[in-house]
Amino acid sequence: MEEKISSIETNDSQNITVIPSSDTIPQVQSFVEIQMEKAMLPMRISHKMSISVDELFTNIVQYSSASWAKVSCHIDEEKVEVIMLDNGVRYNPLLKTDPDVSSSLEKRQIGGLGIFMAKKLLDELDYEYSNNLNKVTLLIKRKESK
Repeated sequence: MEEKISSIETNDSQNITVIPSSDTIPQVQSFVEIQMEKAMLPMRISHKMSISVDELFTNIVQYSSASWAKVSCHIDEEKVEVIMLDNGVRYNPLLKTDPDVSSSLEKRQIGGLGIFMAKKLLDELDYEYSNNLNKVTLLIKRKESK
C-alpha cells in the first residue's frame, strides 16, 4: 500500500516532505529560512542559500514529475547543507550547460540561469541518483564562504 503524503509533513525540526507544486515552493523556502534563522547565520550565507533553494526546488516542481520531495537542512559550525530528495524523473542539474551570460537577453537561450546562479553562490552543489531517487546537495561553508 502506497503511503499518502500530505502537502506538508514535518517529520522533525530539520526535515519537510511535500508534494512538489507551485504552492509548496514558498513553504519549502520558509522551512529552510526558519532553520537558518534558528542557527543565527550571517545574512550573506542565508541569502545565498535561500536563492539556491528556490531555484533548485523550482526545478523539481517544474520538471521532475515527482509525487513527493523531502528537504533536509543540516547546520553546524562548519557548514550549512540542504539536501533535496525526490522520486521524479532522473535529472542531474550539474550537466546543464551554463548559459552564455555575455550575450544579450534577446539572443540568450531560455533556461539554465537558476542552476548557473546556484553553482556560483554555493561552495558545493552535488547530485546523485540511487534507488530511483534524485538527491541534490547544496552546501555553503560557514567560514571563508564565497
